Amino acid sequence: MLAWSLKLTDHDYQMAEDLVQDTFVQFLLSRPDLAAIDNLDAYLYIMLRYTRLSQARRASQKLANHLSLVQYYSLELGLRAVDLRADPRVQDELRA
Repeated sequence: MLAWSLKLTDHDYQMAEDLVQDTFVQFLLSRPDLAAIDNLDAYLYIMLRYTRLSQARRASQKLANHLSLVQYYSLELGLRAVDLRADPRVQDELRA
């Protein structure tokens, strides 16, 4: 599984180890019926791929949340630097 994980993580060893561990935890929590699984290697590989996809999605969501926080912080600094009463354009932009 580690070899597969290394391929999925572009040979990032630490990320590959984390991926295998996360997949193992998911496997234990889901408690699949092993007798119903025809090809255990294929099953584990698909679980590994789905876990990697889930990690990538979470990472992109964190990035999106971080960017919105940065944008908010920049807006706050920009508004502090401008005298809102003296510049009617800023008031118009805020209304829009």
